[in-house]
Amino acid sequence: MTSTMKLLQTTLLRRHRSNPMPAADSKASPSNDSMIVDLARNDALPALRVLRETPKLHQSVKTAVIHAESCVWYGSVKMDLFALVEVFSLLGELPRLQSITVDLSDLKVPMAALTALLRGAKALRELHLINIHLVGDTKALDEVLKTHNRLQHVRFLRCTGVAIQSFMAHLPSLKRLELRYSALGERCTTTDVNPWKILGASTTLQSLTIQELADLTTDNALSFCMALSEQQLRGTCQLQELHMTSASTTVDGQQIGQAMADIFILHSNNCTIKTLTLKFGRTWKTAGHTVASILQRNPGLSSLCVELTGGNTATSTHAAPILHALTKNNTLKRLKICLDRDMHLDEPLEDAFQSAIEQVLLQHNHVLQSLVILDENRDRYLLTKDAKLKLELNATKLPALLHSHNGTQRDYLNAMIDANSGNSLDAVFYALSNQPNLLRDMESLEVSAAHPTTMKKQQKSLIDSDSESDDESTRYWGIPIVKRKSKRKTIKDFFKV
Repeated sequence: MTSTMKLLQTTLLRRHRSNPMPAADSKASPSNDSMIVDLARNDALPALRVLRETPKLHQSVKTAVIHAESCVWYGSVKMDLFALVEVFSLLGELPRLQSITVDLSDLKVPMAALTALLRGAKALRELHLINIHLVGDTKALDEVLKTHNRLQHVRFLRCTGVAIQSFMAHLPSLKRLELRYSALGERCTTTDVNPWKILGASTTLQSLTIQELADLTTDNALSFCMALSEQQLRGTCQLQELHMTSASTTVDGQQIGQAMADIFILHSNNCTIKTLTLKFGRTWKTAGHTVASILQRNPGLSSLCVELTGGNTATSTHAAPILHALTKNNTLKRLKICLDRDMHLDEPLEDAFQSAIEQVLLQHNHVLQSLVILDENRDRYLLTKDAKLKLELNATKLPALLHSHNGTQRDYLNAMIDANSGNSLDAVFYALSNQPNLLRDMESLEVSAAHPTTMKKQQKSLIDSDSESDDESTRYWGIPIVKRKSKRKTIKDFFKV
């Protein structure tokens, strides 16, 4: 092995500690499309210079990780600011670089370094910044971001610096933005640029995560909500996932939560958001009623995560309206609820809520496929066997078909075939228990498919036979087989507050 290749193999073409290199005697070899740069090594910069002079390897790198793990032990990076800028610049020269992660253990990174990287890396699609302090003026960075048409996914984790706002406001093709446990800082500028308003008005953003920003304000969030609502009205919004959480007592969760609900209610027929997470701690005093109104009036939401805390209002009063909404909702597939302790109940809230929501699931809700209940310690509550089975059945769409009475024989049989392919014989048995005529008519299905008139007659016969079926309810593993004329129970039967 030449000295050049040895330097590259030992310095750059290595694995991060989370993905170590294969053993020396292993036949596997590291992929040349990814590399690691440890800034605490003296040979990091020389190795990058050598890489630039090695065309084959230089053009093959698609993924890069810059870290400074060694500096945790040595105390500082053995590199001055000029050398650091050169490192980022050399990485920006990689023609096929698509993803880069920068994790520098709370070290300061000059804005010039990040600007040099993005100015050169025109093919870059993902940028992950972790544990860094971005320092310096953002003017040059702003101009570079405005012309970067490939960068679509940006993640900030435990970062600080006003540069974060530059990414919020100036990326033309941004599709996914994650701001987690970071601080934005204040921009020293005389312009009227509002990054929150620009973010809400984006026509490209598809996923946004705002998790525990240290300096998030109520005005920031409301500016975003107002712009987002206007964009929904225009029909040009692309946002599908929205996650916003803040435990800060300085953030008015009541105002923000209501503003979010207004978006879902006002644009109920064309709202683009399918996945929603809302957590605002004890400042959100009407969380239950607000979330319930979203579930009742927005038909497009498929995934919801919400935190219900007590404060001056019993958490149980938040949970009850959500349960009532679930009895009527026919679109939500995934639900995660975090419950705070409720001093107004003699028993743990999660016990009462879990029992009530399982009754709703077994009797009324036929679309929910995933249910997670967390207690005040964020421990997951175990569901009963019946509840788990019902969630599995809902995933096959059979319960929804059986209760809607709108399915054809083909719909039922396709659902049964899909369930059987996943080794879910329980679902097949459940369907046949509710529709025994399916077993009788399976042989004639092929003929019916070829003759639409015959299909219509058989479908009518199937419906007629259903109406004449016995009204008595039976149960399968605790799950009630469809009752045709039973009186619908109210939420008070399930959840006493």
